[in-house]
Amino acid sequence: MKAKIIRYGAYGDGIHMSYLPHLLKDVGYEQVDVECNHKVYQLLCENPYIDNIKAIEPQEVFRNRERMIFKHWDIISEGYDKVVNLYRTIEYEWLAMEDMNEYFMSTTYRRKKYGDINYYDITAIEAGYPELVGRYRGEVYYTPKEHEIVEKFISGLPGFKVMINLSGTGPHKRFAQVE
Repeated sequence: MKAKIIRYGAYGDGIHMSYLPHLLKDVGYEQVDVECNHKVYQLLCENPYIDNIKAIEPQEVFRNRERMIFKHWDIISEGYDKVVNLYRTIEYEWLAMEDMNEYFMSTTYRRKKYGDINYYDITAIEAGYPELVGRYRGEVYYTPKEHEIVEKFISGLPGFKVMINLSGTGPHKRFAQVE
């Protein structure tokens, strides 16, 4: 059995779905292929559960022809037993985006509307595996060179180290407890 994952997004979007190739292999897919954009590719290119990975930038490839992306998906989905297309699944379905009225509503309103489910679990649900919610988390694999760079960076620092990303790509994605 063969599976295809489609995900274009920012780094966080890639991390939230990074375990999906592993999940698909665990449930019996012998081949898992991925089409993603460059940011997601950077996170997934070393993933041992991915057999083939291709990066495209859909806004460049399909500029002024947005409907063509649907035909593209039909074509690249041929021959697969399962296709998991995560395009705009978190965005717009589970998160208010800047071009939505809900984005400007109160935090209380947004939490009530969108719930309190995390994005890892949303990915399992959107992929068709609600029974596996909570079993997987992000899986990012690094090259030996990347490990070497980080080891060199932290080796000169004394004590216990914690690396934290203080913000994301939007103003609502911040580490509020940083103070």
